[in-house]
Amino acid sequence: MRLQNKKILYTANTDIHLINFHEPHIKYLREQGYEVHVACHGSRPVKGASLQFDIPFERSPWNRNNILAVKRLTALLKEHHYTLVHTHTPICGAITRLAALPFRKLGCRVLYTAHGFSFYNGCSKKIWALFYPIELFLSRYTDAIITMNREDYTLTQKDSFRTKAKYHIDGIGVNPERLGYSAEETNAYREELEIPNDNLVVLYIAEFIPRKNHEIVFKVLPDLIQRHPKTTFLFAGGFAKTKAVMEDLAEANGTIGQVRFLGYVKEIGKVLSLANIGLTSSRAEGLPIGLLEYMYNRIPVVASEIRGHVDVIENGVNGFLFSLKKPTEMIEALDRLLGNEKLRKDIGEKACASIEKYSRENAVKGMSLVYDDFLK
Repeated sequence: MRLQNKKILYTANTDIHLINFHEPHIKYLREQGYEVHVACHGSRPVKGASLQFDIPFERSPWNRNNILAVKRLTALLKEHHYTLVHTHTPICGAITRLAALPFRKLGCRVLYTAHGFSFYNGCSKKIWALFYPIELFLSRYTDAIITMNREDYTLTQKDSFRTKAKYHIDGIGVNPERLGYSAEETNAYREELEIPNDNLVVLYIAEFIPRKNHEIVFKVLPDLIQRHPKTTFLFAGGFAKTKAVMEDLAEANGTIGQVRFLGYVKEIGKVLSLANIGLTSSRAEGLPIGLLEYMYNRIPVVASEIRGHVDVIENGVNGFLFSLKKPTEMIEALDRLLGNEKLRKDIGEKACASIEKYSRENAVKGMSLVYDDFLK
């Protein structure tokens, strides 16, 4: 039996994830006549959602709150009879698909966007042993898997992934509306952060969690600052468990005066407007919107050589890649950019020109084609 109820449920680990990445897609579904509900951890309002439910999703698979999340989601699915559920990110995706198991028999379709599998080339055997079998098992009960980078998509082509529909999309789209900022506002923010007018700014946007690998950056700060003393390093992202460790490290190595911890910044255009160079040292990504936003703003990027990053950056052409095993490559790339204004401009221009396909309009159009396969 196929459900005729025009209700769709979006789920993701956090409210911030939905706010930053999925509001344009929710708007599209609303325009097609669907009522869209969202379930996430947090209560910040998601624009376009008819109803919003605070569900205690946790990143750790061992957290007992995830059991409660399964129970609450099951109750929601039973009450609202959704015609389609679209779930995002690995842990939330697993919880949602478990809760949706009995409802697929009633015609509820379940789509899963990975945003980067928990396992990846170079991660530990323990991670592969834990998460890979879970994804294989749940693929049997998933109507479509949507991936954003070549590595993940190639993996899903194996017969062991039992999902019939497998898609590759070009990310969730750069939204120019959240990137604009006036020169007056930029100057005021620069004064607020006490950044000297003649200093260059290196920006890293990422939550302070182990996967974002801030430590590799903080360990090389003394060397970089010795070479380029007129440089300020900005770190924008939620203050999770590694922030205090990094602050202590900056205090210990004498670089704290040239570091600013900004916390979560809602108006991301404000902080991007300060940056001369973008930096990311993450160990794993899907197709990171932060990287694309640097590039859209013509900010030259130095990025770790991992999945997602390598899909977007051609080393030395529209950005620089470095091996996580060779932090000296990061130092060398930053050294080149900090010391050469023309190179910064040239790489920034090429970066912007290279990401046209990652626009919000193209992302919404790409997902609309996926939705068409399951809603019509």
